[in-house]
This record gives sequence, C-alpha cells and structure tokens, in this order.
Amino acid sequence: MRKKRSDSIYTLYAIIGWWEDCADSEDDLIMYEHTRSVLDVPVVHMKAEAMGFKKELDAVWACASLLHVPGTQQKNVLVLIGEALKPSGICYCSWKYGDEERTDNGRHFTDYTEQSLGGLLNSMGIFKVMNRWITDDVRINKDQKWINVIIKKIVKIVIQSDESRYDLLWERVENMDFRALMNTTEYDFLRTNERLGDRIMLLGLGGSYAYGTNNEGSDIDFRGVTLMLPSDLLGLTEFEQYEDDKTDTVIYGFNKLVKLLLECNPNTCEMLGLDEEQYLIKSKLGQELVDNSGLFLSKRAIKSFGGYADAQLRRLQNAIARDTLPQTDREKHILKSVMNALDDFNRRYAGKENGSIRLYIDRAENPKLDTEIFVDADYKHFPLRDYTNLWGTMRTVVRDYDKIGKRNKKKDDNHLNKHAMHLIRLFMMAIDILEKGEIRTHRKDDLPILLAIRRGDYMLTDGTFSTEFYEMLEEYEYKLDEAAVRTVLPDNPDMEKVEAFVEHINRYAVTGE
Repeated sequence: MRKKRSDSIYTLYAIIGWWEDCADSEDDLIMYEHTRSVLDVPVVHMKAEAMGFKKELDAVWACASLLHVPGTQQKNVLVLIGEALKPSGICYCSWKYGDEERTDNGRHFTDYTEQSLGGLLNSMGIFKVMNRWITDDVRINKDQKWINVIIKKIVKIVIQSDESRYDLLWERVENMDFRALMNTTEYDFLRTNERLGDRIMLLGLGGSYAYGTNNEGSDIDFRGVTLMLPSDLLGLTEFEQYEDDKTDTVIYGFNKLVKLLLECNPNTCEMLGLDEEQYLIKSKLGQELVDNSGLFLSKRAIKSFGGYADAQLRRLQNAIARDTLPQTDREKHILKSVMNALDDFNRRYAGKENGSIRLYIDRAENPKLDTEIFVDADYKHFPLRDYTNLWGTMRTVVRDYDKIGKRNKKKDDNHLNKHAMHLIRLFMMAIDILEKGEIRTHRKDDLPILLAIRRGDYMLTDGTFSTEFYEMLEEYEYKLDEAAVRTVLPDNPDMEKVEAFVEHINRYAVTGE
C-alpha cells in the first residue's frame, strides 16, 4: 500500500500542439485514467497552451506528445514546462528519432537526433539533461527509433543584496552562489567518489563564468584537479580524469594536468588564473599549485593559444564561406526533403472520388523569386476536417521550401559571435602570459569589448563581420607577434624544477606528508 504524500505532484500526460486534437483522443484518456489509478496523487491532463502553472509541479510526463509541436514552437512549450516545474522538478519527454519536420496522415511531427535535441536544450539554459537514451518502437510492424530524455529544471541560487537569505530563481541569474550549488545532491560525487573528496586540490569555475562573459543561457562548468591514488603511482591502476556529464564537471588527475600544463594547454592554464572568489575548493597543495603556475609557462603558449585561436577563426571562415555558396549547394538536404514531401503528398492526395490535388515546383510568377510551389486543386463536397489535415501537410512542405537558401540566423549568429569572442579572448590571454608571465582567466578589464562581440555588435546583417572586427583581430595578431619577440619566458619549462614540484605533490599523495 503506497503511503499518500502530503505534497502535490502533477503528471501531465500528452502535452500536444495547438491545432491538434490528439490530446482528446481515446488512447490519451485511457492513459490519463490509468495514471490516476496508479499514482496516489493528483493528476491533470491538458494541452501545452493551457498550462498556467508557476513553480507548482514536481514532474511532467510528455511521452510521445511534444513530437507533435512544430519546431518553431518547441522552445515555447519547453519554457511553459520550465515555468510550471518546481526548482529541481523533472520532465520525461520523447520524440521520434530523425532530422526532419513533416506531416503524416494529417498529424504534425518534429523529429530530433542527439545533436539537434542537445542544441535545443542547451540553448535554453533552464534544463539539465539527466539521462538520454534511444529505444526501438515496441509496436508491431513499426521500424522506428525514439529518442528519450529526462531533464531537470536547473536550480539557480541568487544572493539578495538586501537580505541575509537565499532566494531560488529560475528567471534570472545575478550573483550565483556556486558553493551552495556544489553542496546540492547533484554534486554528491564530489564528496563520495574515492578519487575526489578530500583529495581534490583545486575546484573552480570553467567556461564563460570563469571568463566573466556568461549570460542567462550559459552552462555552469566546474574544473579541477585531484591527487593521484597511491596505486596510480606505485601499483597498476591508472587515472587521467573524472568527468560528470550531468553537471559539466571535469577533474583532472594531477599527473595528467601537469602534462597539459607543460604544453600551455589553454583549458588547463585557465584553472590556475581564476580570481580568488572563483575557486570553490583550494587545499594547501592547491594553493601551492597556483603559486607555482609560472613553472609551466613558456614560449609554447604561442603555439598552444595560437592553435586554439586558429581553430576559432577557421570556424568563422567556414561558416561565412558556407553562407556564400549557391542556394542549392547550401541547402541540398532541404530541397531533397521538399521533393520527397511533394511526392508523398501527391501519392496520398492526388486522386479521390470527390476531386484531386497536386503540389509541384515551377518557375515563379513572383518576379522576386526564381521558383515557388504551386498547387492544382479540384475538389467538391470535400470534408472540412480532412481538408484541415491536408492543409497542415501543405504548410509543412511550404515551410521546408522557404528554408532553402536560409539559415537559422539567430542560432547561427549566436554561435558565430561566441566563436569571435573566444578568438579575441585567446589572444588576450596569450599576450598576458608572454608579456607578464601570468595567467589571467577572468577578463574583468576586457569585458566591455568581449561582451560587445558576443552580443553581435561587430556582425553585419548578412552574417559576416565588420571591418572593425577584422582590424581588431589584426591588431591582436600583431600584439601577439610582438609579445613573442619580447617575452622573457624560456623556450621550454625548466624540467628539473617541474620534476621536483611533481615529486613533492605525489609524495604527499602516497604518504600524506
């Protein structure tokens, strides 16, 4: 006998799109009644647009339902779910596996792959993916795969400047209390894993929060280093790094970190250049590591930071080149999808007893277009309900056709602006290393220019970058070249001193002394 809970939990089954009537189907109602009978808590059943909850739900169940929401509205529906969930509330949802948006038998379908779904959820910044898996369709004669996810509403903790208490907010992040977050159950692995716990030397912020370039949609990344186990140093075990994908946490083994630092790897150098308040854990040995960061700095930074910067620049150049290609080369997959949709539509609707209809591409009558989709229709006494389904199919075809020659400007531009910002930031950090012999990760003094790049102030309407941006890039390239000539850093680290430091840390890892 299940004990009745005192708090409320609502399981929302079948959250469906705006014009679909699937939420009122017999199957949905059967499932609704079954859910009510199984769960000893209140259950509601509704369409997505009817949701008006504000931090009231413990959980949302959306099995094979969000797939009926158009792609342009997927984020809106997920926002409604986020608003409805309590802090740390969870949601299960599933979509058919694929990379297209289509209409089948009058019903709309939006498919996702791991990449496209991950991009959607990451762009929102309000959910953490707890689990994701692919399943086969259990129905007979259905050769279809499904992508399933369990997502958790991110708890964002804000310190109120005028109060001595914590306030949990979803809508906005101002001064995140990362230590409070670190102490939640989601980060229990920091305390329970045998390689972590009191063996962690350093744990600090990573990514945009480390640089100071974060916005409301930024992921929270933790980066750290932990002592090796005695068996790693004296026995047969091996260890390089611990990763927790759910929290975007990476903690390097000390020996692995040293190898990366010797090459002036940017991702690991950044760990040693945080502001004091950006460290969440810093043991005595961790402080020694930070104090001895200069041991690892050399002219190798020119190649390492320059290589990372080149990678960011290539991303920009490739994206801009892609956007200048001919229309059909740029969006071949969309054109193919359109043609397949046209064939499918014509097979289904071309000939009926009360008339016929055909879609096809031909030379445009609109002088602003080369081609467009035309329709030949001849129907009499056609049921309006069937016509509505037919029209829904046509809308999908037209929407795909309209994508030809276009890109997801907002999404693509955000990524490009981010690449452009990191390109300049890498030059800034490399110049600091070469000129000052110091690692400065938090770019406090440089934030105005970095944030201006990130929000798109240097991007033109056609998706390319302004002359001012390339002049800025040229200036930083020149500064890096000059810094490389003037630097007093050695060609390579002093390996005798590095070995002595590593031996000191590892001796403590084995003996505790």
